Amino acid sequence: MKKLTAIFLSILLLLLCGCGSIGEKINKTYNDINSIVSGVSDVVSDVVSGVVAQTVDTDSIEVYDIVIIKPSAVAVQNGELAAYKKLTLNQKKLYSIILSAVENMELRNINITDYVSGDGFSDSIIAHRAIMCDRPDIFWMPKTISILSVKGKKTKYLAFRNYGDKNDQKGYYGITKEQKDTMLSQLNSAVDRILLDAAMCGDDFDRELYLHDYICENVTYDQAAADDMENADRNVSNAYGALVEGKAICEGYSRAFQLLCMNCGIPCSVIYGEHDNVSHMWNIVNAGDGLYYLDSTFDDSAESSTLHIYFNLTKSEILKDHKFDADFVSGKTYSSDDSFNFYSPDCKNTALNFYEKKGAYIDEDCSLAINEIRTQMQNGKNSAELKNRTNLSSKKAFSLLSRKAITTVILKYCYRFDDEDIIIAVW
Repeated sequence: MKKLTAIFLSILLLLLCGCGSIGEKINKTYNDINSIVSGVSDVVSDVVSGVVAQTVDTDSIEVYDIVIIKPSAVAVQNGELAAYKKLTLNQKKLYSIILSAVENMELRNINITDYVSGDGFSDSIIAHRAIMCDRPDIFWMPKTISILSVKGKKTKYLAFRNYGDKNDQKGYYGITKEQKDTMLSQLNSAVDRILLDAAMCGDDFDRELYLHDYICENVTYDQAAADDMENADRNVSNAYGALVEGKAICEGYSRAFQLLCMNCGIPCSVIYGEHDNVSHMWNIVNAGDGLYYLDSTFDDSAESSTLHIYFNLTKSEILKDHKFDADFVSGKTYSSDDSFNFYSPDCKNTALNFYEKKGAYIDEDCSLAINEIRTQMQNGKNSAELKNRTNLSSKKAFSLLSRKAITTVILKYCYRFDDEDIIIAVW
């Protein structure tokens, strides 16, 4: 899910030392320095919810192994982006039943006959996926649930463990209640600590930026898990793995960012899709003036500082190398092989794009880029991330910036992310 990141060149521009023009020094260093790949290989992850069928070969399910859970009101935590809002009345009831069962780590079978249509699969898939989209805090949420049917009867049961395995204390959750309680306490402590610093930020944009950068700087992409998801620790796909254990794949990055945003009052959800025909996950977020797409996984560069290439993009921008799974259609019958998004609108806002908001780009007079350089210098930094918005090549744009900025700072070299026209200028 983390893509083969953009190829960049490290170009040493020894300005104002030795003889010859700036242009000559640029040309020489371009010929001398090899390309560097900042990279992680293409990986695969299971980000699709599953519902499994089990036909019980008995006359009935034992009474002791059945629990009744009544539908209850659900507090929508994700604001405008809550998948719950997209459901039918019965699907909302089923959502609340599944949610209650998972929160309590219920292992007994739940009668859901009155809340599903047909064989119960489609409604269960939809409700299960909606919870997966709405509740990143429930890191123990099983990716698989079962629908039990008794031969010759219409009754449908929801199950969180294999039928008949009465000694299984973990079920599809993968952990015991005691383990969950300990882990939940650790996750809550991590979130509280992060939010203390986020609260010092000025507005939703600043808080969103802080959370994005925190994840990129404190979470390590787990390449080994991505290469062998069948044997990977399940925590790499959830917020606990990212925020407590400090390692994750794209699903863990996305759920961690969603959890932090939601606790900051910033509406956020996850997006299911692909990159280069490999399953991938990223976020949709409202940082104040509308919806944007954000991919913290791709901004977590393995070989350089945190990037912001995928911070608050329009849909057309992220579609350059991301592919969205299908939109959810109410009334459609879904199978366990289907992946879909409850929210994937045509976001068109640009004001809160990282480079737009900060004025961090190179234009013909370079004034905004020089202002950003000054800001980063005042913050104690020795580099600035800039987008090339001239009609010049990145090489020539950096040469232009070097000449214009010389009274402010001597730029030593830059990293160029050619595919995105991003330049990191270093002084």
